[in-house]
Amino acid sequence: MKLSMSLGAVLLCAAGALAVAQAQSPPGSKVSPAPADEPAPDPDPDDPGPAPDNPEPLPDKVEVPDPSTVTEFSYVDELPKPPDASEIPRPDNQARQASLTGTICMNAHLQNIGWQGWRCQPSGKVDSVGTTGQSRRMEALAVITFGVGGVCAIAHVQGMGWQGWACAGDGGMIAVGTTGQSLRMEALGIGTPGAGLCARAHVAFLGWLGWTCPPAGFAGFVGTTGQNRRMEALDVVLQ
Repeated sequence: MKLSMSLGAVLLCAAGALAVAQAQSPPGSKVSPAPADEPAPDPDPDDPGPAPDNPEPLPDKVEVPDPSTVTEFSYVDELPKPPDASEIPRPDNQARQASLTGTICMNAHLQNIGWQGWRCQPSGKVDSVGTTGQSRRMEALAVITFGVGGVCAIAHVQGMGWQGWACAGDGGMIAVGTTGQSLRMEALGIGTPGAGLCARAHVAFLGWLGWTCPPAGFAGFVGTTGQNRRMEALDVVLQ
């Protein structure tokens, strides 16, 4: 008898709970049992989260050093071979000399790829290196210029912060960042003594950031600092 009464009480309570749930549900809806607890998906280990409201600012335009006073290659141990002459734009018409007042060649060292290969463009055309849509960090950047008096660059690297300047005159190669250490470049400063330059960076989970266009003799800064975000691609235009 006691067992029957207990079972009846349980059934009565269950029916009452169902009636309350149905009364609180919108018309026409069905009450379903709560889903079993499922573990939350693992977060992307490279995702630093949304950009902060007050991100650490990049330096404003900074005067580039005299290329003849800076000779070291920073922390890049594995330098690429210089570009072949066929990769450097050299028109055969009367505008040849004018066009040579601005040519830039860049080569990016990428995660799981290594040196990507030289990309060269004359003034007014976008020179692009890196990748987008592949979640691949840029680890180092090599640069050569012609007709603009040389080039200087400085990189902000994971766990290191800002490295020292790397500079070279026309036809000389510089390289910033690291190779063989699996460290992401997070920001870059780049400029030439003899030409204006515009640059922008593609950054993890933010995409393409805005252009910065310092005048001749100054470096523009792209990317982010203080956010643990990898640079993935870079666009540069000589003016």
